[in-house]
Amino acid sequence: MLFLTKLQQHSLTVPQKTAIEYLLPDRIETVTYGQLEKTVQQTIAYLQSLGVQPGDRVALQLPKCLPFIYLHLAIMRLGAITLPLNPGYPAAELSYFLKDSGTSLFFADVAAQEKLAPLLAELPSLKTVIYLQTEEPEHFAELIAAGAAADPPELPADPDLTALFIYTSGTTGRPKGAQITHGNLTANLDSLHKAWGWREDDILLHVLPIFHVHGLVVALHGALHGGATAVLLPKFTPEQALTTMVDKQCTVFMAVPTIHKRLVDYPGAGQFDLSHMRLLTSGS
Repeated sequence: MLFLTKLQQHSLTVPQKTAIEYLLPDRIETVTYGQLEKTVQQTIAYLQSLGVQPGDRVALQLPKCLPFIYLHLAIMRLGAITLPLNPGYPAAELSYFLKDSGTSLFFADVAAQEKLAPLLAELPSLKTVIYLQTEEPEHFAELIAAGAAADPPELPADPDLTALFIYTSGTTGRPKGAQITHGNLTANLDSLHKAWGWREDDILLHVLPIFHVHGLVVALHGALHGGATAVLLPKFTPEQALTTMVDKQCTVFMAVPTIHKRLVDYPGAGQFDLSHMRLLTSGS
């Protein structure tokens, strides 16, 4: 069963279960599996009103936020292709990625508008640019509410359909857009589900960025594929990560080696009772 089908199934079988809990400095945003499906469907209608078609490339250069997740899932549901981009890319790299991928629709943070506008004006293939006020959740809600209600399209059924473009690091030349299919995503998630024993009662502490495979696919998709709960922090700090692990009784944690080193080196780290953690992974 493809990832998007499995995710929609969770919205029907456990609609009231928390899928994502986003811990922001001034508020907590909680999204159940039922709410996630509803918002993704609204986002699909919004993207359709913008003319997004199967096979279109849609780039997301946004901070870690819920609109990124809604857009990403909706893009794939439409049979279009998500291009997640690091907000820290310099102008020359960003221009290359957008040109090379043939991106036609680009979402960015409004805080970057002044810097990006001159660059984007020079990209003829880029038809539409939309700046989001990512720190104001009402802005995205109002945006997608303007989309005309429509029956959502059929879920992609072809495993060979491209779902994601992820650009390589370019160590041996210019970065190349790796085409990741729906079948690729699902095979990866099924393998990790089996290897790591994902359970529906798992709670993942998610501290990674979501513009690359580790944070987006392995961690976030992994939790959603397994019907678990993902507790998201916008940025990593050792104190907040350790405190959240305890407060939320997290069972799964995924990070890069430098993050694990910072946790171990944090003064008083040994005072946190993490006996409830069942899986800690290190990658990238």
